[in-house]
Amino acid sequence: MFFGRKASSVSCFCRVLATIKNLKYPVVVSERRMSDSAAAATAHACSGPCTNPVYFTDTYLFNYDDAKIVKVEQQAGAGGDAVVLVTDKTIMHPQGGGQPSDQGTMTYSVDGADVVFQVQHVSKSKTGSEIQHTGALSAGSIDMLRVGNSVSMQVDEKVRRLHARLHSAGHLLDAAFNVLEVQDLIPSKGYHFPDGPYVEYIGNVATEERDAMIDRLNTVVTDLIKENIPTQVTCNDAGELFPHSPKNKIAEKKCVFLRC
Repeated sequence: MFFGRKASSVSCFCRVLATIKNLKYPVVVSERRMSDSAAAATAHACSGPCTNPVYFTDTYLFNYDDAKIVKVEQQAGAGGDAVVLVTDKTIMHPQGGGQPSDQGTMTYSVDGADVVFQVQHVSKSKTGSEIQHTGALSAGSIDMLRVGNSVSMQVDEKVRRLHARLHSAGHLLDAAFNVLEVQDLIPSKGYHFPDGPYVEYIGNVATEERDAMIDRLNTVVTDLIKENIPTQVTCNDAGELFPHSPKNKIAEKKCVFLRC
C-alpha cells in the first residue's frame, strides 16, 4: 500500500496493490462471460468498418475461425512501418479500462501459402466502432493482406489469463472496500498492468491505521474468494448507473459484473 500527496492538490491518495500479500487468484475470480445478445448490445452503430467484440462472450475463447478482414492500413512509427488490421469480429481484447491489450496471431492462406500476422497491440478507434490490430507479417508484404479474406485468430492464452486475473483482482479489492464500508476513500482509477498493478483511492488514512486496513482487506478478499461467487453480466443505460454524471462524460451503455 502506497500513500502520498498529489502534486496538483492537497488531497491525499492511497494505492492498494492488486497483488496484495498471501493472495492467490483461482480461475473463478476472473470468470467474465456475456451472452451473445448482451455482446451485440455493446456494438456501436457505424457506417464504415465495424468490429463485433466477440471477446465479451467468453474470457477463455482463445481461438476463433469466423472473422474477415475489412480494413488494412500501414502506419509509420519510430520502430518502422506497422500494419493495422480491422476485422468484422475479434476475440482480441483492446487496451482499456486499465487493462493492457491482448497479443496473438492471425493466420490465413493466400494462393496456397499460409500467412501469419503477429498482433502486438489491440486498440479501439476514436469512434469506438473499429477494433484495430497492430502488428507485422512474419513474412511477405502488406499486399498479402486483402479485404474480405477470412482469418483464424489465436490469442496468447498465458497473457490473457494474467491480464484477466489482475483486472479481476482490482475489482475484488474494490468489493472488499465496500464490504468494509470504507466511506472516506473514493475510488479513482485502476492500473491492471503486470509491471505494478494497483487501485487508487482519493482520501486520507491515518498512518497508524494503514497496516490494520491492509490486514482487514486481505481477510475480506480471502473470504470473498472462498465464497466462489458466480458472476452475472448485464447491460444497463448509463443514466441508471450514473444518475449524477454529465451525459457527455459517460458511455450510453455500461456492462457491470454483479453478485448473484
